[in-house]
Amino acid sequence: MPELHTSLVRMYVPLSSVGVSVFFLFSTVILYAVIGQPTPESYGWVEYMLAVLLIFAVSFNGVRHALIYDAKRPLWCIWGQILLLYGLFVPTIMFLHNGGGYHQYFRDVVSFLFLFLPLFFYKRIDVEHQFYVLIAVVFLGVVYSLRSLLGADKLYYLSNSPAVLFSAIFLCGVALKLFAERFSFRSLCVSIVFILFAAICVFAMFEGKQRAFIGCFVISELVILAFLMRAYPKRVMIILAILFVVFYNITVDIVPFLDVLLEKHRISGLNSRLEEFQAVMSLISEDLTSLLFGKGWGAGFASPAVAEVHVYYTHSLFSYVLLKGGIVGCTLCLFYFYELIRYLFYLGRGQIVLVLALIAPLLVSVLLYASYKSFDFGLVLLLVSLVIVRENIQNHMDQKIHGGEKPQMIEN
Repeated sequence: MPELHTSLVRMYVPLSSVGVSVFFLFSTVILYAVIGQPTPESYGWVEYMLAVLLIFAVSFNGVRHALIYDAKRPLWCIWGQILLLYGLFVPTIMFLHNGGGYHQYFRDVVSFLFLFLPLFFYKRIDVEHQFYVLIAVVFLGVVYSLRSLLGADKLYYLSNSPAVLFSAIFLCGVALKLFAERFSFRSLCVSIVFILFAAICVFAMFEGKQRAFIGCFVISELVILAFLMRAYPKRVMIILAILFVVFYNITVDIVPFLDVLLEKHRISGLNSRLEEFQAVMSLISEDLTSLLFGKGWGAGFASPAVAEVHVYYTHSLFSYVLLKGGIVGCTLCLFYFYELIRYLFYLGRGQIVLVLALIAPLLVSVLLYASYKSFDFGLVLLLVSLVIVRENIQNHMDQKIHGGEKPQMIEN
């Protein structure tokens, strides 16, 4: 198993080589992290500044590359283009047909466009800049966590951000992997620093009672330890002993938080996610046109997940696209995400930390939370696309599949 620093060095390039797109993207992330919020109720000067910076980052060329068809591109790119064009036209036509408020229409369209940051930056950010995009996502997650812990408005839902879960899993996983591979005093000191930053994210998740995030974090770290156990059994046993001593001494502080989570689970259960999906299906099944093409952007419904309050979103990306774009839109969305995410499973054991840090927030956001509407969800998708393009997974998989061979996991 390759050492952790090898992967990070491979991602690193001198900052002086970072282009204009990366500069404006970083500027957007910094402003968004410090004074922005994932899903604002209305747009103010902060959101307009973020929009201007992001437009400069993408530029006309980014839009052009996102819309021009090229058969040589990976399948996720092609399905993404189809979904993008479908989403720009069909739900808009349904919106005009059914009527609705333009404010909610633009909110839906902007949220939808965030899903295609991988397309818009496909030719704008070189894969050599993957390291800096990763740092940007971690920076966003840690700053959001700090803001949440320091008393930011609960309605900002900062601890719901996919970047928070990504940062927690990645930083803690890096710390465990680094210490297990190097097993030195220096690596221990660096690992402690990483764990302290990860702890900020974890505390924010506890403070926000994010059951799914906490569960994914625990499962991911256990999987990482299991992988490390195979290569460094004695070292991992020492790590487990250290963790046991730490948790034993802070049990009194942790138990109240666990009690709160268990009580929330007892009262809320799955938060009526299935009932919400059924409500969406019932609404669009009123006629064949709505069933196929949805109710359009700006459509809302009385959601069982929020006590039958009329809202314009759902807690799952797929039910959201089903409501706005119908069965056709939902099918295209499934193909896009399947083609984008499936390559992660062939990155190899050497990248297990990064794979889990990417998959966990994507799955939670797609299936359980409404955080798929945020800019940070698009950033995680962008990082996924940069990772799989850099590792050349597409060519490897296509050669195996077209050659009739069973794809094998790539060893780094």
